[in-house]
Amino acid sequence: MIERTLAIALACSLLVSAAAPLASAQTTKQDAKRAARWRELLSSYGTGKDSVVAVRLRDKSELKGYLSEKDDESFVVTNAETGASARVLYAQVEKVEITSDVLKGALRRGTRPKTLAKNIAIGVGVLVVFGLILGLAGVDD
Repeated sequence: MIERTLAIALACSLLVSAAAPLASAQTTKQDAKRAARWRELLSSYGTGKDSVVAVRLRDKSELKGYLSEKDDESFVVTNAETGASARVLYAQVEKVEITSDVLKGALRRGTRPKTLAKNIAIGVGVLVVFGLILGLAGVDD
């Protein structure tokens, strides 16, 4: 009876130890995909005081400042007020928010004319419908 229990316990421990490297390999692949995604996103933005970002890390901490340096594995966020800088690995990033200054530059470079025209047409259409509704509501009085 004891031998059978020991054999089952040994088999279970072997299965667990064999599965651990697979789980860590999957985590490593996910980290690599995450890093590649953020590296690609931030590669189109420059560095300097105009490149203002807010970064949330996977440990839920947040950094706000400008991108002062970038390389293949990490980037540096420098706080404009205090001058303190922090190096961040791309794999540590959960979310990046880019402020309007950088976003405006990206829109100038990357917006397709058809998309811009479609968005303007939708906005004008909504205003026209809203105006008609207000006009018809005023006629009933």
